Amino acid sequence: MEATDSNISVLEQNRTDFSPCEHMAPGVSEAILASLIIILILCVLGNSAVCIIVSRHYQLHTVTNAYFVNMAVIQLLFALFSIPPYLRISSSSSVEGKQWLCVFIGFSFELFAALSSLALTLVTIERYYVINNTGRKNSQLKQRES
Repeated sequence: MEATDSNISVLEQNRTDFSPCEHMAPGVSEAILASLIIILILCVLGNSAVCIIVSRHYQLHTVTNAYFVNMAVIQLLFALFSIPPYLRISSSSSVEGKQWLCVFIGFSFELFAALSSLALTLVTIERYYVINNTGRKNSQLKQRES
């Protein structure tokens, strides 16, 4: 298949369709902006509460809760570094001169999504390890006592 001007223009058009700086219809963008502001506020309040509560209560200092605090910190970073730039780009009428912000938004979305997935994977592995080894430890203790 030969590369013609029409093929190249279609490829360029498809490549820009998935830009984080894509503009939406006015009614849709206002609803999304309002939703993002609510999500930002709830995310900051909820995840800050998790971090504060776990840090203040000694009985909550467990390995599992450390993973949950880690996930809360990741989500806080996401809320503080990804949502405000996205709100700025979405609320402005033009994207010109702000391409670096578009790249930053895309990078931060991917980075924090990967970090959240990693944290969930670590919690799952830790829980699997605890559940599988708890029965063995109890049976070993009973055998030693006998």
